Amino acid sequence: MAALPDGDLHLPLPARRDPTSDRVLHLQFLKPMWPFMAAGALTFYLVAKVQDTAVRSPEYASDPRNPYAPQIAKEGAHH
Repeated sequence: MAALPDGDLHLPLPARRDPTSDRVLHLQFLKPMWPFMAAGALTFYLVAKVQDTAVRSPEYASDPRNPYAPQIAKEGAHH
């Protein structure tokens, strides 16, 4: 992002059609946004992993309020 003289930030605009041709003007989206997308995917993965570990912990695996208790019991019986 480039700072304008008055201090405002210039944000990129979405892709738009050039009225003088049939081409679509592709403005950069992935290049400046990839760190945020990667961080979002990593956060989603890690939160899901922590949640799965917490649900399967011995303290909560047999709790009747745990919606995964029957599934965990069935998996435990097979092993």
